[in-house]
Amino acid sequence: MANAATGADETRGTQEPLGTLLVRRGLITDEQLSDALAAQKTSGVPLGKIVVERGYVRPEAVAQALATQHGGLLKTEYGFATGFGAASAAPGTVVAPPVSGPDALRGELAHASEEAERLREDNARLVQLRSELEQRLAAESRRVAALEHELAQSPAAPSHDETDEVTALQAALAERNATIERFAANAESWKTALAERDDMIRSLVDGRDEAAAELDARAEAITRLEEAVETAAAQADDTTEPDRLRSELSARDEAVADAERARDKALKQVADGESGRAEALAQLRAVKGQLAEQDASRAGLVAERDAALVELETLTVALDGRDAAIAELVAKLETATAPQPARWAGADRHLLYFRGPETYELVERAGPPPAAGDVVDVPCGAKTVARVAAAPMPGTPLACAYLLG
Repeated sequence: MANAATGADETRGTQEPLGTLLVRRGLITDEQLSDALAAQKTSGVPLGKIVVERGYVRPEAVAQALATQHGGLLKTEYGFATGFGAASAAPGTVVAPPVSGPDALRGELAHASEEAERLREDNARLVQLRSELEQRLAAESRRVAALEHELAQSPAAPSHDETDEVTALQAALAERNATIERFAANAESWKTALAERDDMIRSLVDGRDEAAAELDARAEAITRLEEAVETAAAQADDTTEPDRLRSELSARDEAVADAERARDKALKQVADGESGRAEALAQLRAVKGQLAEQDASRAGLVAERDAALVELETLTVALDGRDAAIAELVAKLETATAPQPARWAGADRHLLYFRGPETYELVERAGPPPAAGDVVDVPCGAKTVARVAAAPMPGTPLACAYLLG
C-alpha cells in the first residue's frame, strides 16, 4: 500500500513534491506548508499525515495527490485514488468552481447524486454477474473432478498409445482449469478494487453533502448580515452616534467577507469531489470492458474443455469394452483347463471372483466352493456360479468360483 507518509523530498524522478502539488492545487496555503515542513523536520512524521492531522486538507485529497505523483491508479492508506488528471491548474493559481451561485451549485449536486446512484446500480449488476460466473466455474470443476475419478477407477491398464492420449487430455484439462482459476482470481481482485472505489465515492458524496450544508448555512448568515446592515443604515439617519454605527458596519462587512471566502472554499471542495467522481466512473467503465473480454475468453475455454471431456468419455467406453472381452477370454481359457470339481470337495476355504459396482472383486469364504449353477449372495447382489477352477493368482491352492450376473 502506498504511504502518504512522504515529505518535501517525496519525489520520484522529476515528479512534483507533495507539498508543492497541494499548494499548486489550492488545497493548502504556503504558510500551512511551511508549518507542516517545520513539524516534519522535528518529528519525522510524513508530510501527508501532518497536513491531514492538522486539518489543512482532507485525506482523499492527499490520496489523489499521491496518485498524481505515481502517474495513475494507486491504493494508498487513505483509500483508492486515480490522481487529479491532466486538467490540473497552472502553478500558483486556483481554479474557480464552475458554478455561478447557490442555485446552480444545488442543481449540480442533484445531478451528481443521480450519477452516483447509477454508478451503484452498475456495480450491483457487476457483482451479480461475477457471482453467476463463479457458480458456473464451480459446477464445471465438479464435473471434471467426477470424470477424473471415474477414469482413475478403471480396472484394466490401457495401452501405451491410449495412456499417452489420456495423459495429454488430463494435462489439457489441468491447464484449462488453471486458466479458469486465474480468471476467477482476477474477478476477485476487481471485486476488491470496486469495493474500494465505492468507499471513495461514498467519501466524495459525504464531502459534497457537507459542503452543500455549509454553503446553505453561509448563505443564511450572509442574508442575516445584509438585513442587519440595512437596518443599521436606516438607523444611521436618525442616530447621534455615527462613529459607533460605522464601526459596527465595518465589522459586519468583515464577517460577510469571511462568509464569502468560506463559501468559495466549499464550492471548490465540491468541484474537486465531482472531478474524482467522474474519474471513478471512467475507471468502472474500463472494468466492465475487461470483465466482458474475460467472459468471452472463458466461454472458449469451457468449449475446449467440453470437447476434451467427450473424447475422455469415448476412451472410457472403449476401455470398458476391452475389459469385457478380456474377461470373456480368461473365462474360456480357464474353462478349458479347469480340473474336476471333486478335487475341492473337502476344502475348508474357497474364493469368489465377480464384477463389483466399480471393478472386479475377489472374496475369500469358508467351506468348499459352490457348484456350477448355484446362486451365491455377494455384497452387490445374487450371482450365479459359472464354473469352479483354480484361483487366478499363482501359488495359491484355493478353488475359485467364477460368478456371473
